[in-house]
Amino acid sequence: YTCYDGFLCPVIQNERTLKCNNDCYLPGQYSCTTGNGQLQPRAAQTGPFQVTVVSSPPISLIGQDVNACNGHFFLGTTAGSCTGGLGPDCPFGGCATYTNTTVFLPGNSMDTMVPGGQQYFVGPDGALGYTAPHSAAIPPGSSFDIEAFQGGLFVPPDSNGWLACPVTGSSQLQIFANLNGVVFPANCVSASLGVNAVPSGTVGAYEY
Repeated sequence: YTCYDGFLCPVIQNERTLKCNNDCYLPGQYSCTTGNGQLQPRAAQTGPFQVTVVSSPPISLIGQDVNACNGHFFLGTTAGSCTGGLGPDCPFGGCATYTNTTVFLPGNSMDTMVPGGQQYFVGPDGALGYTAPHSAAIPPGSSFDIEAFQGGLFVPPDSNGWLACPVTGSSQLQIFANLNGVVFPANCVSASLGVNAVPSGTVGAYEY
C-alpha cells in the first residue's frame, strides 16, 4: 500500500495507485479531475500501437515489446509469420521471421494487410492469442474484452493484469491474462502492459 495522509491505496499490477478524493486509481486507466476529485476514464486508443512491458518484478522485462508468433504473444522473440520456415526465435516449433515489430489496432485487430485481417483475443486458458490468416476461428469461451488506453495501459478481461510465463525449453515468456478461475504455474510473473502509439499508416506485417 501507499499512504496518502492516512489514506491507503493498494499496489495493483506492480504499480502504485493514486488517491482521488476517496478512491484509488491506476493512472494508466483513469485520471483525476482537479477541483471536484472525480475519476475519469482515459481516452481509448484510436490508432495503431505497440504493446510494451511498463512494470514487472523482473526489471529486465521492462521495455520489452510483446510480439506475435505462432498464434500467441511472447516476450523475448521477434514477430513472426507461420507461413513457412522454422526460425529459432519462436517457441512451439518456430516460424519464419516477417518483421521485428507487432502492431495492434483498436477493436481487437492486428495491423496487417492480409485479406480479412487478423484479430487478437484472450483464450479460455488466459493465453493472449490471435486468429490465423483467412480464418476467424477462436477457441470457445474466448474474449475480445481487451481495452487499450491512450498513453496508458493494455487491460485484459477481469482486469487482474497480465502474466508472463516461461515456455519450457525456451528463453521466451508467453503472455497470459490473469483470469479468475484459471490456475497458472508458480513461476509466472505479473507484468503491466502499456500502449505505445505508432504513426498512423504503420503496418506491422502482411500477416502474422
